[in-house]
Amino acid sequence: MEDLSNIKTPDDGFRLLISELLNETDPQRITDFLSRLKEVKAYRDNKSYSRLKRKIQEVMEIASATKVDELIEELNDDIKHVGAYV
Repeated sequence: MEDLSNIKTPDDGFRLLISELLNETDPQRITDFLSRLKEVKAYRDNKSYSRLKRKIQEVMEIASATKVDELIEELNDDIKHVGAYV
């Protein structure tokens, strides 16, 4: 389950969607994409490839940050149920 409470703007939602899609993608596909960019010399500066790779990794982390750990969710449910008996 995801915690979508931090999604406030369309850009937030878009970044989360892209993050989830990247995380579902075979890592080799991302590596191949970066390799193809290098083959065609898409960027003048070689540092740009590293920056793009880092940006992809940062975007992929967005989905991880919104996922609520199942054990934490279960604990939260238990706490709510205990509160009903008090």
